[in-house]
Amino acid sequence: MTTASKNVNIIIASGRHRRGVFLSSKTRFFEAFSSRKALRSDLISHQNTRTELYKYTEKARVSVYLYIGIFHCRYILFRFPVAILQLAFRYKSLIFVHANNQTQMTMEIRGRIDHMNINVTNLAKSLEFYKKALGLNEVRRKEASDGSFVLVYLADPTEHFFLELTWLRDHPQSYNLGENETHLCMRLEGDYDAIRRYHKDMGCVCYENHDMGLYFINDPDNYWIEVLPVKR
Repeated sequence: MTTASKNVNIIIASGRHRRGVFLSSKTRFFEAFSSRKALRSDLISHQNTRTELYKYTEKARVSVYLYIGIFHCRYILFRFPVAILQLAFRYKSLIFVHANNQTQMTMEIRGRIDHMNINVTNLAKSLEFYKKALGLNEVRRKEASDGSFVLVYLADPTEHFFLELTWLRDHPQSYNLGENETHLCMRLEGDYDAIRRYHKDMGCVCYENHDMGLYFINDPDNYWIEVLPVKR
């Protein structure tokens, strides 16, 4: 092969090589472009997925907030007043009263009348009167160690109420009862008219009201006692 032929073959080979390189580069370019396009499509799809996920997350978050809000509103509007009512029913004695921007605590008191006290000047005479006129008997007494006072409790057979007689050693004079508008009331069993006559014979009837059907007697210290029949 001549030198010219070799040169021609080299040129042809070189051209083919450059063409192959060009074709290979073009192929890689289109492949890269296609890959970039696919990647961009994937990115857009991924972005859309993220957007949808974000929207779903926001919806879920709003739903959670809404549920929490409804739960708390239900607790505030329903459970809290119920708890307060349960507490009030459980502890009935405690009632809170709001007045003048201040919280005052009062108590609902339940009790019964235990006894009433009167001071007497002659204890023996008073004991005799209350037993004879009203049927009250001594149930207990308390005496001071120095003899300065004596407390005697009288009661009827039921012992639901006591009349306390207080005798003071240092008060021998009669007590000032003022207008004497305070009185004890007793209901007596038996024939009411016969009991009235009995009290008149004792000389202790101090006032009668025939229109109202009642009368009063007074004890040795001039305390008034209203006398009524037992209700049937």
